[in-house]
Amino acid sequence: MKSPGGVALPEIKGNWFKYMMDRDQEWLLKELLKPGEQVLHKITDCRIKDIYPGKTHRSPVGVFVATDKRVIFCIPKISGEFQVEDFTYDQVASVGICKTPYFSGCVDFLAGDVKKTVFWINPKSDAEEMIRVIRDRVKMLKS
Repeated sequence: MKSPGGVALPEIKGNWFKYMMDRDQEWLLKELLKPGEQVLHKITDCRIKDIYPGKTHRSPVGVFVATDKRVIFCIPKISGEFQVEDFTYDQVASVGICKTPYFSGCVDFLAGDVKKTVFWINPKSDAEEMIRVIRDRVKMLKS
């Protein structure tokens, strides 16, 4: 499995049922992280939706992680695999509160032509913290 940047990702296919049954993402995070990489903020049990014209589908429960090096989206697929996408901070075009109101926290994310909405974030302050962490990292790269 490869990320959009072509980086090889760990094979986590066999653990799909484990993820779906116990929702314990610590083992999943260990699989996703590169050696020496640190988690700055994580949101688990949120909904992650790809946004582009003509795309309609269910928004599965996933994991949204900001590390010291990149932003990671991990979504379980019905096929028993995980869809993992990661973006370095220099790829992030924008991140902010959703324009569409949700009753919970919600984040709009844009990197290149990839647009995602992450919602059902509880507590709502987790969404605000994720936005702050990502913006701080992007700003740090530019300075």
